[in-house]
Amino acid sequence: MMKTMTANGVDLHYGRKIIGLLRAEKLVDVSSEGRIFMWTGRSSGAALLRANFEQLREAMIVSGLITEQQFAEDVAHLEGPNFIMPSPILWATWGRVPLQ
Repeated sequence: MMKTMTANGVDLHYGRKIIGLLRAEKLVDVSSEGRIFMWTGRSSGAALLRANFEQLREAMIVSGLITEQQFAEDVAHLEGPNFIMPSPILWATWGRVPLQ
């Protein structure tokens, strides 16, 4: 899936770059934090994964990264009681315009 995302222009490191981008715009007191949540089967996180997978389904299968059967099996795991995985890093970054 990561190959499909990056092939479509997703920068997997963008969250880490935001702090530098804000500093380059001359903001001060710039800081950032990242959080990870544990997503379990049938959770809202699993529903988000399902939606993302469904959007990428055709591209993943056509590219040969995964078969139709593997895709169906993987998506079915999102509903299982034993499914658990960390979320992507969710970044919060802030700064302020300096006083003139």
